[in-house]
Amino acid sequence: MGYVAKDEKTLWRGISLVAGHNCVPQSSYIEFLTTKKRFHKMEGRQFYHFVQSFAEGDRLTPQLANAIGVELAEKEFPDFEVLVATHIDTGHLHNHLIVNSVSCVDGKKLHQNTADLQHHRDVNDQICMKYHLSVLTKPQKYSRKKRMEPGEYQAGLRGESWKWFSSLTRP
Repeated sequence: MGYVAKDEKTLWRGISLVAGHNCVPQSSYIEFLTTKKRFHKMEGRQFYHFVQSFAEGDRLTPQLANAIGVELAEKEFPDFEVLVATHIDTGHLHNHLIVNSVSCVDGKKLHQNTADLQHHRDVNDQICMKYHLSVLTKPQKYSRKKRMEPGEYQAGLRGESWKWFSSLTRP
């Protein structure tokens, strides 16, 4: 949290680009720990760290980038404390979202899987499209094909495999 909120990364024209959702940025670490203690959930994963990047060609101000980060936090983590810090020290604007692993509302632990990450990306894309910003193209799903055993491959090379022939002639 100290790294993502550094002034040299987040201070723009005298304006701090660090915001909090369900917390005050300056005391977010203490608030995160207080929530964990309140619900007796001090073990395991403590935080989640997400990075939200914007294309260099997108026309947006650092303030809008920060507002978009807060909007993502509000939509995806409504019951959790989230620190949002916009970095302006690289060639492209990007946000760091630090999410408490324990809900400040009901004390439930946040668990993330691949489907959750895809959902975050989809919501992020919707928000970015609303502001006419670039989004990445959806990755194509990779379908695993059954591998041919070495013996089958050699038989295919010799022209002795019905499997090889049928797989070559299928549309």
